[in-house]
Amino acid sequence: MDEALQDLIPLLHGSMPGADESRLKTLASLQAVASRTTVSLPTPLISVEETRIVTLGQTEGVPVAAVKEPFHVHFTVANPFGVQLRLSDVEFHFVADGTGTPVNADYTVETLLWAPYEHSSMQVPVTLHTKGIMRLDHITYKLMDILPVTQSLKKKGPRLNKTPEQRRAKVTKSKQLHFLKHGSLTN
Repeated sequence: MDEALQDLIPLLHGSMPGADESRLKTLASLQAVASRTTVSLPTPLISVEETRIVTLGQTEGVPVAAVKEPFHVHFTVANPFGVQLRLSDVEFHFVADGTGTPVNADYTVETLLWAPYEHSSMQVPVTLHTKGIMRLDHITYKLMDILPVTQSLKKKGPRLNKTPEQRRAKVTKSKQLHFLKHGSLTN
């Protein structure tokens, strides 16, 4: 699996298109190993900063939706490859804030295709059936129908520099993103 990732890293930096296609074919031969292992790419394809939840209402800057009321997840994908990029089996993973308990969501995402070096946005309608404050925690997908990838949607906050330990360890404050208050809009 490490060899597959070594082949994938040059692709993420936009090397020659012919070499990109050759490396993707090499990755295809590792499908048996890849199907049992989920990886995180060194260069994320989905922009965390440009991912957001859009609803009809907001309370204190947090999107609000009623139970079974659809809302949209907007996200941007940048294809750094010199070949067409295909994402399949895309799944959004919501968790209850505080407990981290997974929450089921209804949505449909077809196989997504991007031209070489294309950068574009998508929006997907999502419906939740659970009340509470939910967070879009991560997205999983298969890259080129072969490599299962998990991408966290956690964003690092500003770097903390108050103590020598914080400066040495490069400690950052956690930043909360992608929250949704979900329940009755009359409360």
